[in-house]
Amino acid sequence: MLASKSEGDLAQRLLAALEASVTVPARLRQEILSVSASNREQVENMAASIVRHISLFAGSANVLSILMKLDVATGGAFVLVPRDEKLRIDNEASLVVARRTAITLASKLGFGPVERTKVATAVSELARNIVMYAGSGEIRLVVSLTPRISLTVEARDSGPGIANIDQILGGGFRSNTGLGMGLRGVKSIASDFALQSAPGQGTRVRALFLSPVQR
Repeated sequence: MLASKSEGDLAQRLLAALEASVTVPARLRQEILSVSASNREQVENMAASIVRHISLFAGSANVLSILMKLDVATGGAFVLVPRDEKLRIDNEASLVVARRTAITLASKLGFGPVERTKVATAVSELARNIVMYAGSGEIRLVVSLTPRISLTVEARDSGPGIANIDQILGGGFRSNTGLGMGLRGVKSIASDFALQSAPGQGTRVRALFLSPVQR
């Protein structure tokens, strides 16, 4: 059920703008007409459905331009256009914010529930490592729509660095606080992974996640 008549009008405008670019099947039409702008989970699921549909039937190169039209038609009520994010990480509360931001952004790129969980897990692990070992740092979420829709998670800090990278990523080291499991876990779920670190030089981690639906 729609939360209000005004939200119903928003959904109608969104649907009309989408139909101006691609044919909208009945299932997606119903999802759009049933969404409430105040229900975060509904909006995230709808955003993912819309992006997957555009990517499949109009091509990933047209995703951004169509999403921009949808945001214009609805006055930005659903904030569908994905944008890069930079988040400071320095306490437990910032971990929660980073995880939630990553889930929302992944949904705007067409990631389904499983893929969103992978992104959120990576962000949580990397952010937790920053707080535990460096005290503070940042997480960057970088959007790419061409040649493939993807989200890159970049973690950066100026902490003590890591001396035994090969041991950690190879499974030969496990700390009492879980550093090895965290980094190896992120590497195992990412489409591409890179780690740069040295004692006294901080740590840089890059994890790439590809949207599952492409054309």
